[in-house]
Amino acid sequence: TPNMADEEQSPLSSLIQTCSTILRNLHSIKQRIACKEVDSDQSISFTDRMHTQKAIIPTALIYIQDKYGMMQPARALLDSCSELNFITEETAKRLQLKRFFSHQEISSISDIRSNSKYAVNAKIKSRIEDFTCISQFAITKQITTQIPSSFINTSKWDIPASLQLADPYFYKPQRIDLLLNAEF
Repeated sequence: TPNMADEEQSPLSSLIQTCSTILRNLHSIKQRIACKEVDSDQSISFTDRMHTQKAIIPTALIYIQDKYGMMQPARALLDSCSELNFITEETAKRLQLKRFFSHQEISSISDIRSNSKYAVNAKIKSRIEDFTCISQFAITKQITTQIPSSFINTSKWDIPASLQLADPYFYKPQRIDLLLNAEF
C-alpha cells in the first residue's frame, strides 16, 4: 500500500523530483553521446573521457516577488542536502526585500563554518507549474560561483522538444540568486 506521506507530496517536492528526473535523463543522453564519441575515436582513453565529463548541477529559473509585488526572474540552485534556503545579498537588495535579524550558523564541506545574520521572507513561484509559497531565506554574500563552471555543448544531445526544462539555460555559466532546500 502507498505511504500517506507520498500522497501528500508538496508541489515544490514534485518540482524538485521532476527536475531530478530531467537531469537524470540529460545525464543518460550525455553518457550515450560520450560513448558514441569514444566508439568513433578509439584513441580516447577511459581516463581522458572521465576528465572531460561534467556533472549537471540542478538549477531552475523561478520567479520571486519584489517589494512592489512584481514577480522577478531568479536562478535557483536546488540543494536537497541544505537545511536552509539562501538568497544572495545582491538579489535581496535588487528586489528591495525587507530583511530582519536571524542569526544562522552555516557549516559546509570540511566543517567550514560561517554565519548569516539576516534573512528575508519571500514569495517564490514556479514558472512551469501552478506553485507559489512564502519561505524564509538566509542572506549570504555569495551562494556559489557561476553554474556550470564552463559552457556545456549540448548540440549533440537529443532533448525532446516537448520537454519543458526547469532551467532552459542550464548549459550556460550564470550566477545563482537563490538556493532552495528540500523543506517542501
